[in-house]
Amino acid sequence: MCGRTICLFSFGFRGCWIFQAFPTQNSAYEQNQIQFTVDDNVPAPTLCLSFCQGTAADAVISPDSKIPFPVDKVLFAVGSRLAQLHKIPVVTEAQLGTYKDGGACAVIDHISDKIKTTIASSPHTCDHPFHAFYTTQLNELKLSMEAASESDLMPWGVIHGDPFLDNCLATMDTGTVEATWVDFEDVTVGPLLFDFACCIIGSCFRPSPDNTLDLNRLAALSKGYFSTRTLTPREMELLIPFLKLTLLTSCTWRFVNFNIHHREISDCRDSYVEFQQRIISLLNPELIAKITTCLTS
Repeated sequence: MCGRTICLFSFGFRGCWIFQAFPTQNSAYEQNQIQFTVDDNVPAPTLCLSFCQGTAADAVISPDSKIPFPVDKVLFAVGSRLAQLHKIPVVTEAQLGTYKDGGACAVIDHISDKIKTTIASSPHTCDHPFHAFYTTQLNELKLSMEAASESDLMPWGVIHGDPFLDNCLATMDTGTVEATWVDFEDVTVGPLLFDFACCIIGSCFRPSPDNTLDLNRLAALSKGYFSTRTLTPREMELLIPFLKLTLLTSCTWRFVNFNIHHREISDCRDSYVEFQQRIISLLNPELIAKITTCLTS
């Protein structure tokens, strides 16, 4: 069993604590929660330190785990905790930063064409086949994030920004699984659908070489999430585009990191292909129909 100390700077969550999204285990834990205050409408940073017990969720459901947890229970707990995080109210007058200021897998670097310029200007990647693929997908990413500005139809709130299973700790006691989100370096305010989609692409695809979407995993994760929060009709319409755009951010990170910035790690230069193949799979109408059925049944 292991754990992590959480170092979290939260800005503007008045009347609540970010730890509402975490399991409270004892009174001392609750007393250590720090409430946010605002003086003269200036956000005051709050540093919350706490030790969360658990093992990374991706490790406990790995076939190599010495003490494997039930996959469906882990993903249900992961989804439920993510939805609880999304229930935290945001104080508008605190003028919080949004994904446009950073966080959320650096999606703003795609919207601003920073990543596109990096790929186009590098002699190692300007003529690479991925360049054309990225350009096409980037246009869709921008349209999807623009649609996210429809605040009445696309709920916004506190998002983890990087909700992959290695950023979530899991514990199991008498068959009950609890999940705790950690590593909030990408936390920001933005469309809640971004987090839900990112969590799906980070937890519901089978590992390579299979690399296909596991609908049983998707059902467990969404059931946990929907136990606390359901998607709006507009969010359901945009789920597939958001799955693709969150995959694109991770795919491009691998491509740029290992084909431009760290070319010395040559064994990883094609690691982006795993995510690229997942994006391509989401162009299949049959798979899209199965996803819709899974989430609405």
